[in-house]
Amino acid sequence: MNRIIHVAFFVLILFSCSKEKNPEWEKFSDGIGEIKKVSFAKRDIKSTRQLKGELLELTNYLSFPRTLVVNNGTLIITDINNNAMIHIIDLKTNQYLKSLGKKGYGPNEVMSVGHSLSLKPGEINGFWTYDMTQLRMSFFDYTKQDTIKEAMKQFVFRTGEFKSFRVTWTNRNTLLGLPYDGGPRLIEYDTTGAVLNEIGDYKGVLDDKYRSGTLAQLFQGVVRANPKGDKFIHSSIYVDRLNLYDLNEDRILEITGPLNIDPIFEEHIIQNNSTLGINTEEAYQMYSDSYLSKDRIYGLFSGKKWMGSPSGVENSNLIYVFNLEGEILEALELDYTIRAFTIDPMTNTIYGVSSSKEADIVKFSF
Repeated sequence: MNRIIHVAFFVLILFSCSKEKNPEWEKFSDGIGEIKKVSFAKRDIKSTRQLKGELLELTNYLSFPRTLVVNNGTLIITDINNNAMIHIIDLKTNQYLKSLGKKGYGPNEVMSVGHSLSLKPGEINGFWTYDMTQLRMSFFDYTKQDTIKEAMKQFVFRTGEFKSFRVTWTNRNTLLGLPYDGGPRLIEYDTTGAVLNEIGDYKGVLDDKYRSGTLAQLFQGVVRANPKGDKFIHSSIYVDRLNLYDLNEDRILEITGPLNIDPIFEEHIIQNNSTLGINTEEAYQMYSDSYLSKDRIYGLFSGKKWMGSPSGVENSNLIYVFNLEGEILEALELDYTIRAFTIDPMTNTIYGVSSSKEADIVKFSF
């Protein structure tokens, strides 16, 4: 009897020690919110599917498309084109409908749309873009007559507090942004640009290896919301990390893999000032884009070197699929390389921005 008691006591001690050494969720250093870190390697990918793409043949309309989203049967594409910054495509017919966005500094005009394209929960006939040069969030209604190219309404953020170059809507009429100066991982703003909440930090994670000023470079990427606007995925282009943020639980799930290679920083002299910058010749392309459904995380991954030109052609043709616990489920291997993508959940179709010289959109059924 005593032997059984001793064995049971020993097992209990082992279990307790294991729980102490490997806690599932840890508090951030500021005591607000929690983080859980998981990782995977290539050997953990048990299933790979090959997807064959089909070009939409939009080369006559596109110049240099950057990002895209599906909303209510339409495909919305942003473009670095002075005359047609936003394109609207009917997905039932694959026909080009119209272009939107009037360039300028006047009311309801924009100077750039870039990577910022977001949907506000509950709005089915329009979308939002963020103009970083003017700190403006602009709403476009694509159901209006063709002659109207301007935004229907805008929010102009106050200077000083607002410090994000990627933003998206939450389900509580606030904005979630990726800061450009390191510090917190994410920032929540109201519609004036005032800071409501700073989410997470990198203390104890990377600040022992990098200066605080390099964190913004290290974690460059995009932030995407799920359809409900209560969970968000942040993908990093220089490190193979995806961060899933749960707005209601105030938790960040950090997924690392499959390479776990950090970029090399080197000293640069800019206007007689010394600063640290990423050595782009040695840096790897990691997650160039991501998508978050109600129960899946999708990360567009490259794993190849930039070869000195981060503004050049992205060589991404792998999409890793995870569940919301960060477990790798499968890899989708594309026969086209793309730089950005989105998913139409109604038809199980992936739409990607082709990274070839001929600007076009590729669709993959999966």
